[in-house]
Amino acid sequence: EEIELPAKTHSFKEWSKNIINYAKSSKLLEEIKYWRKIENTKVGEFRKDYETTNNKGYNSNSIEMKISKENTNNLLKDTNRAYNTEINDILLASLGLVIKEWTGENKVLVNLEGHGREEIMPNMNITRTVGWFTSVYPVILNCEESDDIGYYIKVVKDDLRKIPSRGVGYNILKYITPNEYINDLEFKLKPQISFNYLGQFDNDINQGVFNMSSISTGDSISKESQRLYDININGMVVNEELCLNFEYNKDEYKRSTIVEFVEKYKGILLDIIKHCIEKEETETTPSDFIYKEVSIEGLQNIKSKIYSSFNRI
Repeated sequence: EEIELPAKTHSFKEWSKNIINYAKSSKLLEEIKYWRKIENTKVGEFRKDYETTNNKGYNSNSIEMKISKENTNNLLKDTNRAYNTEINDILLASLGLVIKEWTGENKVLVNLEGHGREEIMPNMNITRTVGWFTSVYPVILNCEESDDIGYYIKVVKDDLRKIPSRGVGYNILKYITPNEYINDLEFKLKPQISFNYLGQFDNDINQGVFNMSSISTGDSISKESQRLYDININGMVVNEELCLNFEYNKDEYKRSTIVEFVEKYKGILLDIIKHCIEKEETETTPSDFIYKEVSIEGLQNIKSKIYSSFNRI
């Protein structure tokens, strides 16, 4: 058959040139108010077993966590029905509860990574452009109402939806926008934990052409490089199982400490999955609607009044 390639998308060079103009645009500068609020939120630090100045790549150890195919299938297909969530909402909600237990703080700070290919500039298509457009940005998980697991999931979900342009603007403001536009945004937050869910690799490799290799690719980053986070979590679905890798500095943490952290995370995640799949009705939140300024409580009051009106009829 004649080979017909899809249309070429914009190059990384074109994208980079346009980012310079976008970095000074009113659309991006409007995000400063949001990021300033995030920066001014008080968050707690979690304990380390040891203090060390040696924080390079060769100090890293890791622990892998998997959940069964059945639980992974529930997470991907059934869990999201309960509150109209995405998988990241559930994974981060679980992470917030573990960190809250560790720190005793209700406001939990994590670093979140995304693919970065957001549609922030008109007429700029990078969907098939080779390269990493990774977005990296701080996220506050609000665990104040975590005793009510359903309400807590809705809070995490809606807070994540409020992040402008899925966080891609944070580092554009930090590294590209001229200082005179930034005002008092300091970029002072230093998350101790980073989280990155990479997606379902099964969808890419189960095409009858390629299989996942068992051979290690080796190190993609020099072992002499400085570690950026105390705990770096990367996750993906492979062979129909969710797999999370928890990387840490062996000179800062005992292995037993991280094992306990991972086990608690797994237990909380499975509890949330069970809660969601057992819920019979779907609960919507403000982020599900065009008008998003109403609170979760306000939306519930509106629903109650509507139901009461129907009952009287």
